[in-house]
Amino acid sequence: PVGNNGRTASYNWYIPKFVAEEDPSLASSYGLSGEKNRRKLARRFERPFSWEQYCQQISSDQCQTPDETALRPPQDAAEGGSYFSGDSDYPNFRGYFNATPENDCDAYPTNCTGHIVNYECKQSTFVVAQAHWLNISLKSSGPEANGAGGYPNAALLQIWHAANATNSSVMIYYANTNPAQLPFQGTPFEFQRILLPDPTAECLANRVSQEDRCSSDPIRQVGSPLGSCNTDLSSLKKYVI
Repeated sequence: PVGNNGRTASYNWYIPKFVAEEDPSLASSYGLSGEKNRRKLARRFERPFSWEQYCQQISSDQCQTPDETALRPPQDAAEGGSYFSGDSDYPNFRGYFNATPENDCDAYPTNCTGHIVNYECKQSTFVVAQAHWLNISLKSSGPEANGAGGYPNAALLQIWHAANATNSSVMIYYANTNPAQLPFQGTPFEFQRILLPDPTAECLANRVSQEDRCSSDPIRQVGSPLGSCNTDLSSLKKYVI
């Protein structure tokens, strides 16, 4: 038989606890939305660089000389695509965040954005639609092929570890029941949930479909404005043998 184990699961937007303490307005969609907050988000939430990107674009000698960010070049494509690698205390690649042209509000005052770490479109994610219809100037800049900017599953926690190691501000879409959050409890990088509009039956019925999320058409990716609320809570199941 299958029963309810009393726990509920949902995917939420999160920032580190220290970011919420420094600027409590960031813990709610009310403090994120609108043109008045565009520059604030673009300044605060810079883009993460992969190990390969750091060595090729930032390091003066392609990471041949160890520095505080990378001890060596990546040895293969998997390492090159990682955003944090190695032991938490002595990482081979500590991670790196920097502003890119997407963050440049002087050059692009009407479409500059801060960064949010999002899943790939095949996952149950509504970040693209939420950011668009709630008028929040955040965008994920991962390698996903359809232009939606999603990251592979493994990259999400790597980016959080990188932010922790470099004391960088970060925003992420993540599951509230993922045990990977537990080591950060009681630290400045404890996951602080951002409050978005509560889910309603109408909103849930108008969620953008996976087919549209994975479309290369930006209009299809955002779906209907009626579907831009927070995710609903679903009960976790337990199996009784």
